[in-house]
Amino acid sequence: MDVAVDRNSRSATPNGFKENDNMSRTNDDGVDTEAAETIDRPPSAQEKVPSSKTYHPFSFPVLVLLAPASILGVLARLGLVALATYDGQSIFPLAYAQSLGCFVMGFTFSLKGPIGEFYGPLYTAITTGL
Repeated sequence: MDVAVDRNSRSATPNGFKENDNMSRTNDDGVDTEAAETIDRPPSAQEKVPSSKTYHPFSFPVLVLLAPASILGVLARLGLVALATYDGQSIFPLAYAQSLGCFVMGFTFSLKGPIGEFYGPLYTAITTGL
């Protein structure tokens, strides 16, 4: 077991963590571990965070948006592959469709919060379908 000794107070704590005055734990780099430990936990009622509306994966709004987005995504991929297929091509045609898909996923991920607040299934339709 690793034991770290705080040079100022000479108190040993396991795994290199130090106790602060406000009882939150920080590691040797000064990173607050209490905030990191609660990042995957949903907010409690005391935190007064408004809960967003959640949709079941097979609910009607999700399926209605996912079906046309999937069809458009397939057609866009087939169109890009057809445009990129020609004699003397220097790169395989699927690379253009893959790179555009990565761009759409990255751009949409950066707007996940606003899109999710606007309408939750829209984010699923854009990222899964298109």
